Amino acid sequence: MNLDGADRRRVAIATIVTLVALPSLWLMSRDDPTGPATVTPAGVPAGVAAGPGSGPTEPDRPTSAMGTAGGAFLAAPEIAPERPRRAGEPIEIAVPAPPKGVVLDARATFRSSIPGDDVCLVAGAPFGTRVRVTNVDNGRSLTCVASVSSVGSRDDVVLHTDTFTRIADLTDAPIPVELSW
Repeated sequence: MNLDGADRRRVAIATIVTLVALPSLWLMSRDDPTGPATVTPAGVPAGVAAGPGSGPTEPDRPTSAMGTAGGAFLAAPEIAPERPRRAGEPIEIAVPAPPKGVVLDARATFRSSIPGDDVCLVAGAPFGTRVRVTNVDNGRSLTCVASVSSVGSRDDVVLHTDTFTRIADLTDAPIPVELSW
């Protein structure tokens, strides 16, 4: 391998930098022995007592504005003993009572051409009936008056754009709803 003058200079400079850098990194990374700690991890100067009664057997505990230092934990909640369940007995689960009247699961969307804020197009609802539309995803609900739905509509409920925004974002359409009247 033939090295010209420029390559020889580069190799020489790299060697000098390496010979200087390695010992200096080694010297900087050594752990120097230090004296005793002057501040505890809590930020209190070492040797300061927490108060009367503290001695060599009791660790120094700083007092704070929140009260005494140390762990203050809440007691575990007490759980009522469970009544033994008999074989074949159904498990009781608390659920709210369904609303009175007709309840349907449907899909709702919006259109700005609906003639009013309180009017909605509901497939299967009698004309002029007050319909409660509840968003299943977030629990928000509204009441509107059912109007005639167009034949062949793909969506079960069509609300005015402003009305739809009271129960969901426009980008979420169509949304699952629960209808009751």
